[in-house]
Amino acid sequence: MKRDNPSFFYKNSLSLALLFLFLVSIAGQVYTGMQEYNDERMEDNVLPVN
Repeated sequence: MKRDNPSFFYKNSLSLALLFLFLVSIAGQVYTGMQEYNDERMEDNVLPVN
């Protein structure tokens, strides 16, 4: 059975998947960057940023 009018999610599934991966990678970079920044601050005897 062929669908005449595919849904929004079906038509844009690749774009949505890539957007999701992009957002996850940005969140990971922000988290890792904050951890590295706080480690550097601790080495300089300064309070870490929360």
